[in-house]
Amino acid sequence: MEAGSLILLLLSVGLLALLFLRTRRHQQELMDVRSRLAPGQEVMTGSGMFATVVEVTDTTVLLRAEAGQTSRWDRRAVVTIVPEQELPTSETGTDESSDDQPLAVPPQDHAPPRGQDTDAPTGRA
Repeated sequence: MEAGSLILLLLSVGLLALLFLRTRRHQQELMDVRSRLAPGQEVMTGSGMFATVVEVTDTTVLLRAEAGQTSRWDRRAVVTIVPEQELPTSETGTDESSDDQPLAVPPQDHAPPRGQDTDAPTGRA
């Protein structure tokens, strides 16, 4: 039984070491991406937003989305620099004239604000 226990212990230590090394490598890759940030680059945030870098400081980065909106993000939110050929394109193509148009938002069925009278029954007796 001692040999089996030793094998399980060594296997456990080996798996922990493997996980530790993979995590360190991933952290190093992220630090490398963040150190290379420069204005004009296309990046992707951890939440999946694609944007262009406008300004970089020690702790933040100013990003401009396709709609022309700019927002300030923590540098740690940027996870990758997107190569030119991998940029997402719209379904209608890349018509430059449509960039200035506001995005169409489909209407959504929302509940009325609190306290506003409605014709719908409330279910209260």
